[in-house]
Amino acid sequence: MYKSVASSRIDAAADLHYIMQEGTAWFLRLELEKHPRPLPVETIIRSHPTKPSDALTNSQARVTYPDVSYEVMLKFANLYFSTFNLLYPLLDQEEFVAKVLPAVTARGFGFGDHESIMAFLVFALGAVAEQGTYAEPIEVAERFNSGIRGGSHSSPPGLDFFNEARRRLGFIAVQCTLEGIQVLLLAA
Repeated sequence: MYKSVASSRIDAAADLHYIMQEGTAWFLRLELEKHPRPLPVETIIRSHPTKPSDALTNSQARVTYPDVSYEVMLKFANLYFSTFNLLYPLLDQEEFVAKVLPAVTARGFGFGDHESIMAFLVFALGAVAEQGTYAEPIEVAERFNSGIRGGSHSSPPGLDFFNEARRRLGFIAVQCTLEGIQVLLLAA
């Protein structure tokens, strides 16, 4: 394949030489140069505090997201489990749907519990799966699409959910539990 691309005089032929020599490191360096700034931290999901009586059942403040219905949560969870979790089986789908989704739906999202962070990360990855498959390419150079779909360089798919998870990660980062490890692996 290298010989056919090199003989075709396509601009990418020069890059193939470096890819053959350096492999994945070359590609990662090229991609990291495209993103010198960290992801934006603005959260764009509108939230409301839960009712005081609901907050008393758990000593932490909890919020709900009126624009994120149970159906939306379930859709993104199913997208995550049918894509990312197949490649990297970190979570049990039955347990997630039977325990985590009902917990965040009934009580809202908290700042010190694994379920909230895990749910946000699953929703973010579900959004990446959806937009990465069905959205428009983020770049079109000459007549070729970039092959990367959804969002933009500065605002990738699922960033709103990912930012909500990032806001909460510090509350559980030092806990050494299976759920904590799952959360950190999902965030990675």
